[in-house]
Amino acid sequence: MTNPTVFVCGATGAQGGRLAHRLRAIGWGVHTTVRDPSSPAAQSLQSIGVETTPGDWNNEAALAHSLTGCQMLFLNPVPPPLPRHPPRTCNQAQTLLRLALAAHIHHVVYSSSIPLPTTDPTSLPALARASKRHIETATRSAGIPVWTILRPAFFMTNLVRPNVDRLFPGASATGEFTLALRPDTPLALIDPDDIAQFAVAAFRAPGRFHGQVVDLAGEVRAVGEVLAVLAGVVGRGVRGRYLREEEVEERKGVEVFLSGQLDLKEAAPVDVGRVRSWGVEMGTLEGELVLGDEVGWKDDAGGRK
Repeated sequence: MTNPTVFVCGATGAQGGRLAHRLRAIGWGVHTTVRDPSSPAAQSLQSIGVETTPGDWNNEAALAHSLTGCQMLFLNPVPPPLPRHPPRTCNQAQTLLRLALAAHIHHVVYSSSIPLPTTDPTSLPALARASKRHIETATRSAGIPVWTILRPAFFMTNLVRPNVDRLFPGASATGEFTLALRPDTPLALIDPDDIAQFAVAAFRAPGRFHGQVVDLAGEVRAVGEVLAVLAGVVGRGVRGRYLREEEVEERKGVEVFLSGQLDLKEAAPVDVGRVRSWGVEMGTLEGELVLGDEVGWKDDAGGRK
């Protein structure tokens, strides 16, 4: 039998890129759209046999062309810059689902996010999560015969550059993390490669994964422990600056991700044992950080800061 082909959203990104490599490693076809086919990321995909179509998420003709011949869809629309991304990402996902149904896609795996309580429903992180919940509903009701929803926790790759400085401005330069969390706050963590592994498992066993909503975390560690592990990997001091409640209130209006941290502070625990019961191999924080540090916390001369 001919191996199936998967349309992978965001194949030049962290989740989609790892999934594309894993699918090609088992001989499956991969289609995707790319804004710039000559970019290093696009050429890397082409070098492993990914079929790329020039086009962005607003180019329905390019999306429809790339979906042709695919049997499965990994749905992970890449958001535009804040603050526009919640509504636009939702619209893009609905367009992709409509085009996928027309292309006779029979299985969609949507990578959403772990559910969190909302301390401020008007904050951008809360609006982004609300958008993801809308996309989950659209995924269920799109008419595609088999659907699976994965809900990843906090990405381990958020602790390496460039992500770390987006969420924690200046952290890689100073070693200081400004936090609305506490040292003993439990933090559910996921290696993006685990998302790819779960997606592959779902595509290979649609009967087992149909209708499943899986909260994904490979580990749960206290914030203080996470910083200690990070310090050991990068070989220099890493510390948390734990803000008082009044400081958080003063700063969260201008520091977008502080509101997201407040929501993490109140998160329900993830049952890692249940996640592992699926039989999918999971990564570790130390392993991800060692790999990430190769392109992470180094100076321009290539040495440790």
